[in-house]
Amino acid sequence: MRFAAFTITALTALLGTELTAPAQEITVEVNGTNTAAGSFQIATGDWDPSTAKSTAPGLSPDFGTVYVDGGEAASGVFSVGVPADGTYEVFVTWGQSANATDVLYTIDHAEGQATRTLVQDGWGGSMASNANQWISLGAYPFTQGAAQITVAAQPQSQVPHAANVHRIYADAVRLTAADAQPVAATTTPPMIEPATAFIPQDSPPPPIPADPMPTPVESAPAVSPVQPPTPTASAVAWHESLSLARSESLARNRPLAVYAFNHRSRLSRTITDTVLADPGVVAALNELIPVQVDLQQHPQQTGELSIYRVPTLILYSPQGQEIDRLVGRFTAEEVQTLLSRGF
Repeated sequence: MRFAAFTITALTALLGTELTAPAQEITVEVNGTNTAAGSFQIATGDWDPSTAKSTAPGLSPDFGTVYVDGGEAASGVFSVGVPADGTYEVFVTWGQSANATDVLYTIDHAEGQATRTLVQDGWGGSMASNANQWISLGAYPFTQGAAQITVAAQPQSQVPHAANVHRIYADAVRLTAADAQPVAATTTPPMIEPATAFIPQDSPPPPIPADPMPTPVESAPAVSPVQPPTPTASAVAWHESLSLARSESLARNRPLAVYAFNHRSRLSRTITDTVLADPGVVAALNELIPVQVDLQQHPQQTGELSIYRVPTLILYSPQGQEIDRLVGRFTAEEVQTLLSRGF
């Protein structure tokens, strides 16, 4: 092991004028200078320093990053100083040299633990590059004190871009208060160029280019929890914000059903209009927390959800563990069987 610990920097902006208001943002970077704010601690593996740092908004170019070679089992822990009790959305980022699938993030929060598995595809091997932007891990309740977010490289990891080195990066973590207005410069990823955009269609890669003039992607506004939509006998009460649906799933202890589709995909439209309109499927989905994600409008969630073909229906436990998924063409009976596994 080459390094035992790296100090971090924290940048906070207070909300309103009350001293008890939670900080709007807390950003922690590997190799920062504010040792009182927290630390990044290596838990396992051989991590090396690097200058291939993320250029996501709000980060300092003076601080480097760390990486581990793919194929190794390695982990590191960000300890983040949470200034006040509240719900915070968690974001992570990495630079262009990141090149690995199956990067596991574990979030320890006030009500338990959640995991997210992401693809660090800095070179754009299997999708549009997701480097140098803030990627959401969801919103969670935290109590004042130290919160822990662990990043782990797993032995089964593969390379999205075969021509580049297999590496997993630990760079920076950001917590944003859920009742704060989102900061566009830090939560909106850059526009995806048509030549490199990857939007899953009816079949696996090669990818189909996005619209000639794509609309800039915007993260769902971080707002206070609201009441879920009221379902009807013939419609699924779809949520539109993945992060808020995750929070509600945890708060209500109900499984989460994520339907990832592309409105330009003929198969997606067919499944939506037939299978997901089946009365039995509608009733089963409305017993859970259902959320739909149009990857044409939110391409950054392709990697977050590890989607390689549309449509995909994923079932998660309230704690965020994936139970199972259906990919491509599936029937109403298969959907009901999948959803029944959530209880």
